[in-house]
Amino acid sequence: MSPLADVDPDLAEYLVARLADRWLNATGLSLSRRPDAVKQTTIQEVVTRDGVRCLRATLPLASGNPTTQWDGTRAQAEKIVDFMVEHAAKEEKWDREHLGPSGWET
Repeated sequence: MSPLADVDPDLAEYLVARLADRWLNATGLSLSRRPDAVKQTTIQEVVTRDGVRCLRATLPLASGNPTTQWDGTRAQAEKIVDFMVEHAAKEEKWDREHLGPSGWET
């Protein structure tokens, strides 16, 4: 497992920003938390024992660490990030509804 920033710094920076921005919008949390969301987001490249390439993310507010098979392209990386956001946003909304505010609402 390697930080994507070590493999492709430009793609990593772009994907972290995309993930953080879309996650904040999808959860309805304050955009003023963007620096925190970016800081808490990491993306790694994982290659399995069988040679399968994957992207793994650490999402803001500990809302998940999904890993998804990846073909190495920017286009598929964008789709993967968007899929991760969609599912993590649902989890974050559920947490706030059932467990209380995250502290990032304002």
